[in-house]
Amino acid sequence: MVSLLDLLTSHYAPVQRMMLPCLDIVDVAALMRTCKGFAQLQPLLQATVYNASRFFGQYFSDPIAFRSIQGQCGALVSGRGVRTFLQRSAHFSPYLQIFVAASRSRPILEFLKKDGYVVLKKKSGSNVQTFSIVVSRGTKILLDVFMGEKAAIAQALMCYPFTASLNFLSWNKVYALFPYSTFGKSESYLLRDMDAVKYAQLEGIVSDGLKFKSVAWTHREAPEGLNPRHDFTDTLFHQDADELGELVRIRRIGDRHTWVVKLDTKGLSVPDIPTSVLESATFQLRGPHHHGQLSNVAHYVMDCDCIINHPVLKHQYVTLSLGTQDDDSDERKARHSYYIRKCQDLNTRLNELTLIALRGMHTDDRPLHQYIALKRDISKAATMRGKIDLPASWAFFDDDVITYLDKAWQGQQKIDEQERAARNAQVAISTVGHDSAMQLLQSLLRTVSQDLRK
Repeated sequence: MVSLLDLLTSHYAPVQRMMLPCLDIVDVAALMRTCKGFAQLQPLLQATVYNASRFFGQYFSDPIAFRSIQGQCGALVSGRGVRTFLQRSAHFSPYLQIFVAASRSRPILEFLKKDGYVVLKKKSGSNVQTFSIVVSRGTKILLDVFMGEKAAIAQALMCYPFTASLNFLSWNKVYALFPYSTFGKSESYLLRDMDAVKYAQLEGIVSDGLKFKSVAWTHREAPEGLNPRHDFTDTLFHQDADELGELVRIRRIGDRHTWVVKLDTKGLSVPDIPTSVLESATFQLRGPHHHGQLSNVAHYVMDCDCIINHPVLKHQYVTLSLGTQDDDSDERKARHSYYIRKCQDLNTRLNELTLIALRGMHTDDRPLHQYIALKRDISKAATMRGKIDLPASWAFFDDDVITYLDKAWQGQQKIDEQERAARNAQVAISTVGHDSAMQLLQSLLRTVSQDLRK
């Protein structure tokens, strides 16, 4: 008997070509998680429906050249067009956003100008430059290039007012950070005060068939009876915690909540920025109560920053803000702050390495002003990136940082798994009684704390 798996293999190529257009992103994701045999869909999707070069061919005369430069600059492409790319929609969006660190932006700007794009007037003091070009049938394309001092992913995460907009194309992969809510439930949540949202941004969400919400409705229920100092992540044992995990827990680019599709890289130059730099970036959505905001419309707040940004690193690393530990119990601190505390420790070590590296320079080459400032306040090390002329013998520690962040993330995942087991245990023993259930849950949380101290 011929199975669905058989029909989607290349052995039945005509049937395969007919069936794939009928599967949307949610269907494909579900199939690939169901059976290892469906993993063969990945290369097929690269070559057909998720063909990045064909997508960029709508915007650039040489999409291969653009993607190579994109990789060299560590740039990310986002916007409504990337969402429709993931949805496999025939709709063409003439608007794209490109995010790139200012120090790496020059090749991107030169490519756009050579490709015929015209620079529109740039606002004074703005790090955004808009380019336009008129293509076939009079269609006008507008590209906004964001060139902040921070890493591209940090700029992109902080740019958009909706979760549905957080989809990014790198040189070799496409990432959808909130695929379940965006593509599975067709919902988008608010990431800033409603008064700061432009009509055009809201109209784009609605016209794409997405339902607009402030925050998940279950989050409005969950804070009842909780200490108002704590954010919505205190809903650990809420009945919808698994469903809300995509929204509120500490996240990482490319984690199990992210929909990632590898793209065909044939003909592209391999950049010197490892993919692991982007995929080490962490972020978290926090509820408005966490920041003490007063607004008629609730919204989440994106938490991320380029804290790991020292001169002893070739690249910038995005983590959570390091000043977000305000929990008042050891159990909550272990749950919320483990990864943050590990990043704080890393930040301290990199501060020390920067001072050591300056001390190791010949006195004639050592930048005296920066050296004295750092000896007075070693915490300024992360602000000295690009302000020191580095000698040829200068050592970088990116490999060590990536390994360290990977281990820290694995520790955070261990906490998450133990919490999930605790929730399951709560359901299993619900008939035993409230007191017995709470004793078991407290015991599990103490185990989490003890494991982290080892």
